[in-house]
Amino acid sequence: MQLSMAGYEYTTMAHVAASLGLKESVLKEYYPSKEDLLAAIYALYRQTKINARPNFDNILKVAETKHPHEVLMMLSYEIPDDISEFMTYALLLATQNINRDPESMDLVKNFTMGYAYEGVKKLLDKMMELGKIEPIDSKMFAKLISYYVFSNAVLERSMLGVTHEKYIAGLATLLQLVKPTGK
Repeated sequence: MQLSMAGYEYTTMAHVAASLGLKESVLKEYYPSKEDLLAAIYALYRQTKINARPNFDNILKVAETKHPHEVLMMLSYEIPDDISEFMTYALLLATQNINRDPESMDLVKNFTMGYAYEGVKKLLDKMMELGKIEPIDSKMFAKLISYYVFSNAVLERSMLGVTHEKYIAGLATLLQLVKPTGK
């Protein structure tokens, strides 16, 4: 993805068109400006995330009967291979523009970190209410998980090559900090 590789500010519509094998005029028929293209990229990112996420209400329901670690792992999901590279580059693009563009901030804050934070916090609070886990600072633990989710999303395409399997293994290790009560 040309915009994230060279940086948003340094990439022109002509660069993007050339990387796609198109004439700039053809690209501009669909996306008159770089901002329009960026908005379309972010819209696809958001919709893909929404479609991939598990149903949170269903996860809350099983919190009463399943092991707490199993319930928390249910928040995890995998983006299909055919779009995962796009998703990584869209996120990299958003992080490059986070201080310049409110939409970039929203993408990172709400669609990458926010879901993890809100989901983990609500589940921890519910499981503490049910007496399924020992008390834990749900806000702080949810922040820890959301930073883990974000950093792994960015590192997926880096030289570290964090695979989904490595991500799940790391998440399972972090979840060991949540202590079940045995109820």
